[in-house]
Amino acid sequence: MGLRIRRFREEDLGAVLEVERASFDEPYGEEVFRRVLSEENIFLVGEVEGGIVAAYILVLIRRSEAHVLSVAVHPEWRGRGYARELFEHLFQEVRLLGLERVVLEVDVTNNTAQHVYYALGFKVGGRLKRYYQNGHDALLLFKELDP
Repeated sequence: MGLRIRRFREEDLGAVLEVERASFDEPYGEEVFRRVLSEENIFLVGEVEGGIVAAYILVLIRRSEAHVLSVAVHPEWRGRGYARELFEHLFQEVRLLGLERVVLEVDVTNNTAQHVYYALGFKVGGRLKRYYQNGHDALLLFKELDP
């Protein structure tokens, strides 16, 4: 079965936090997600069979661009192209808002994520020194969207 992508609902928070904790060494806490929810942003979840939330993407909308704050696929559901599906859906939503650029940061050591982002057409825009709590640098990536 494929991924069914929809808007986040309040009752998804526990499942999203589980995906977050399973995906990152330094996961965001509930308060970060709640703060972002209080603003006009894009928060999509990907469900698999049985209504299980297997993935999500959380995006901050700024004046001229969409900033991906977090994207994750639960380890049990990786390797199925779900991150790509989330991004393709996101690109459509961003275009509908009249925005033409998507940006994100990725740990320089996260080669798997970088591979996905480059395959989606992201380009390196810079390097942020010691960006993460673990001292790792981040690559600042961007993608210009066709209208």
